[in-house]
Amino acid sequence: MAEDKVVNSLYISCPKSGCTSIILRPTTAELVQRPQSTPLPEFGAPIERALSLSPAELEEKQAGWFWLVHDMMDFDNIGFSKTSQGIKYLSCAECDLAPVGYHDTQSEPREYLVAVDRVTY
Repeated sequence: MAEDKVVNSLYISCPKSGCTSIILRPTTAELVQRPQSTPLPEFGAPIERALSLSPAELEEKQAGWFWLVHDMMDFDNIGFSKTSQGIKYLSCAECDLAPVGYHDTQSEPREYLVAVDRVTY
């Protein structure tokens, strides 16, 4: 028997104080765990900092639970960094707070992952 999917029941928004950007609307993303996922750089760092981290620095940073969408058009507002080592980091499209998640350009099927602890509801 297949497990029931858990989808977001609330709006997922940028966590920055004063920013009202909606990232995902209700029922658009599935909750998934990625224990061996790509580690995310320091929260709130400028996207340029995320692109400049070494593999050793990235290994120290780990997140586990994400909101998953398979189509970039499912996002309401999201920004993408330049590709660095096969990864594009996701940011708020309005205020550029980053990273809120990532997209591994090598993943099949495509996965766009927003960290549950880096957004507000």
